[in-house]
Amino acid sequence: MSHIVNQDRDQIYLFTGNEPLYTAVIIYEDTVIGFNLLMSDKALGTFDSLQEVVEEVNRIFNNKDEIYAISGYSNGEFAAW
Repeated sequence: MSHIVNQDRDQIYLFTGNEPLYTAVIIYEDTVIGFNLLMSDKALGTFDSLQEVVEEVNRIFNNKDEIYAISGYSNGEFAAW
């Protein structure tokens, strides 16, 4: 049992390994622009490719630490864009 910190670093969730992890494709004007990683109804992060999501899920399930932080955190550079 461990905890997952979301990509925005503002939420932490209990993860027992039994929660469903899945992706939701983000489409804008008929173009795939990203992939959300979700745990049950909780958004964990957004990734540019399906491969990145698969790698992230693999790291989650192989994590041996008490806390796992979803990769891809931005400290706000995008907001200043």
